[in-house]
Amino acid sequence: DKAISKIEKMLFSSEWYIRRNGVFILGEMKASSAVDAIGKLIDDDEEQVQLAVIASFRKIGGDKVKDYIKTAMDSKYRQVAIKAMRSLEKDDVKEKLSDVVMWLKSRKGVPNKEEEKYRRDIIGLIGKFGDDSVIDELVVLLNEKAIFKGSLLQPTKVSALNALVMIGSEKAIGALRDATNHKNQFVAGSAQNIMRRYEAK
Repeated sequence: DKAISKIEKMLFSSEWYIRRNGVFILGEMKASSAVDAIGKLIDDDEEQVQLAVIASFRKIGGDKVKDYIKTAMDSKYRQVAIKAMRSLEKDDVKEKLSDVVMWLKSRKGVPNKEEEKYRRDIIGLIGKFGDDSVIDELVVLLNEKAIFKGSLLQPTKVSALNALVMIGSEKAIGALRDATNHKNQFVAGSAQNIMRRYEAK
């Protein structure tokens, strides 16, 4: 306990990386007595501190932690919100899902690696928590084109196809089946491979 209160003092540092390190250490220690102290940093100004809070809470576990993680779904940092949602159950996330789908639509002009990675993170969430209401957006994504750097969209399209399998409803599998005949050869080939794996289960 003495060690824990010593480390808790790090959470009040004016240096963000010291706060982050304190949060990280308390998470490694699974210090459940420090949950409230860590929770005060869930809306820290620094994204890295917020991410560390969620990572530590996942290690500590318990119902109290869950309430703090829920508040992180409204973080101004989308990566924090995504990480928070990944740590929760479907019922906790369902009201936020329409916002998440809107984030998917926010691609700007020429694709870039960072943005596509971010969109794949979102698609992973949609696959985990989504239902028939999100399928049309995934299909729109399969039809996306880019004049430059179009190859960067390919892993994102594979993620969308995998998300259809994760959703697993009749409509989702129907959309996957349709994609096996997609006019884009890459999408069609990827969909055929994924469909084969799905049918072999």
